[in-house]
Amino acid sequence: MANLKLKNPAGGSLNLVSADGASDLTLTFQALTGTAALTSTNNAWTSYTPIITASAGTFTTVSASGAYQTIGKTCIVSVTVNITTVGTASGRLDATLPFTSAGRIQVGGYGMEVASTGNMIKGYIPASSTQMQITTYSNGLAIGAGYSNILTVVYEIA
Repeated sequence: MANLKLKNPAGGSLNLVSADGASDLTLTFQALTGTAALTSTNNAWTSYTPIITASAGTFTTVSASGAYQTIGKTCIVSVTVNITTVGTASGRLDATLPFTSAGRIQVGGYGMEVASTGNMIKGYIPASSTQMQITTYSNGLAIGAGYSNILTVVYEIA
């Protein structure tokens, strides 16, 4: 592994190609006062397991999977929530985020319930929060036995 130093006060970009030519990485940098910002164009996705709760009551059986990618202070998150048995859960569906959101309210993204209703869903992210609130497009329930909610959101990390 080699160390690489970039010196260019005006900023610019650099393309790195592996020896076999099979993969590449583009770094874009911008000169700032005393520092330089690097942005990769091919960040890998990282798996995580969101914790799922309801705004009222509890689920009997619910599971979730997720993955995220960061680009600077931007986080792209994809979450799948499978509800087998509702139990006493009602109200809003909540899923934890991989990072705390910035100090402003964000409507992060949209998705769909794919197993039962086909309803469009949305992810609302409160300011400085560690979770997103999931409802249907009309603020209805995204909770039901057999529901599979798939959602992708983009938000600013604190």
